[in-house]
Amino acid sequence: MVKPTLNFTDIFDGLWKDLVRGSRDRKSEYRWLNFSTTELSGRASIRTVVLREAIKNNRILRIFSDFRAKKVEQIKINPFVTAHFHDRRKGIQLRMLGTAYLANKELTHSHWIKLSEQQRKFYKILKGPGELYESDKENACYLEENAHKFCVIETKITEIDWLSLNNKEHLRVKFQCSNSDIKIERITP
Repeated sequence: MVKPTLNFTDIFDGLWKDLVRGSRDRKSEYRWLNFSTTELSGRASIRTVVLREAIKNNRILRIFSDFRAKKVEQIKINPFVTAHFHDRRKGIQLRMLGTAYLANKELTHSHWIKLSEQQRKFYKILKGPGELYESDKENACYLEENAHKFCVIETKITEIDWLSLNNKEHLRVKFQCSNSDIKIERITP
């Protein structure tokens, strides 16, 4: 029996289609991702974030953050990050490596004005993420009306490790993305 050959273009197009859907559909398996940066000590720092936008042509993922979050500080020092997705229904894992940076003011503002008042409230809290409250009774205090600590983190994807863990056969493909082309390699799962 001859095994069907993998269509790498279909895999690449399909994973980006799933990512775009994940950025828009709250029920998608690609809505939430694990996002890893590097601490000053060299240890990995991983957290779960919401995918806000995926742009296939530019190979960019966008997430939102509070500017005071540790991940922002870590990205400024070491911009190399990893994004990890897991689609339990399809048995697909995506590990995406890239370079992260803060989006420009215009793009950040365009996303800020689309947020609901409730979402904006999270970025107006006086204390930054991870800061201690003085007491258990301390309530969140807010910055003045027009102030906020919202930012958009963009990740330019340079490598995608696609792994299919289905019952019949495990398949793995690596896509190395440069500005002009994509190198594709089938690798051992």
